[in-house]
Amino acid sequence: MLKLEVLPKPLYFRRAEEVEFYETFFSEVCDWAPLSAELSAHAFAPASQLGQAGMDALHVAAALTLGAEGMVTTSSSRRATPRWIPARLVVRQVLL
Repeated sequence: MLKLEVLPKPLYFRRAEEVEFYETFFSEVCDWAPLSAELSAHAFAPASQLGQAGMDALHVAAALTLGAEGMVTTSSSRRATPRWIPARLVVRQVLL
C-alpha cells in the first residue's frame, strides 16, 4: 500500500535519488500491515469523523495495528501535524 503510494511517480520520472531513498527506507521495515477488510474497517471510522483522506487513514490504522510508536511523513515541515494522527504516535517529517 505504501509503496504503491510513493514509488510509481519517482520511478516513472526517473528521480533516482528519491527512488533510492524509498528503497533504502523500505529495506529497513521490519513488519508490514497487510491490506485487509479489517484494516479498512479500523480506518473508516476515524476517517469519517475527522475528514481524513482514505490512504492517510489506512496508514494510521496500519501503524496502530502494528503497535508502532511513530510515523514518518514526507509532508512539508511547514504544515502542522495533522489532527487525525493520534498523539501517541511520534511523527517525524523527512524532506525529500
